[in-house]
Amino acid sequence: MNIPVLETGISLTITRIFDAPMARVFACFISKEEMSAWIGPYDIRGEVLEMEPSIGGRYRIAMRKPDGSEMFAGGAFQAIEAPSRIAFTWQWEDGEANTLITIALRDLGGRTEMTFHQEGFKEDIYRDRHIHGWTGCLDKMEAWLAKGVRQSERGLAKGPVDLSPA
Repeated sequence: MNIPVLETGISLTITRIFDAPMARVFACFISKEEMSAWIGPYDIRGEVLEMEPSIGGRYRIAMRKPDGSEMFAGGAFQAIEAPSRIAFTWQWEDGEANTLITIALRDLGGRTEMTFHQEGFKEDIYRDRHIHGWTGCLDKMEAWLAKGVRQSERGLAKGPVDLSPA
């Protein structure tokens, strides 16, 4: 199933190294429980409402802002190659155009290098907002993998998540 994505040349790429095996990092993107533990930028709490990890399968995420308002995003899986590659569309339900996210994972002997690429942004401002949002999400994912503390068990952070031992 291929969902149209704008070919604008406007994209973002984030590379991270996680102190976790590839299979665990992979699960963070296809498991409802795993993703609900970390999804959402620094001050937003996300919850995965729907997760069908198969080609063409859909997912849907609610993001709750500190003021109680909600935003929703969702899409469909385009590729699932366990445990090294996942691709899925991403679209805000407010009508922003579909983008395509591709996640490539590489084993580093018990650690995992992740390359996160999102393409098809209509304008630079949308890409820039997503850089901030995904940086917060991935900081929370790193804390989840390192400490096992779900975002609902700690206060919402306004900036980078503290990864020092508890």
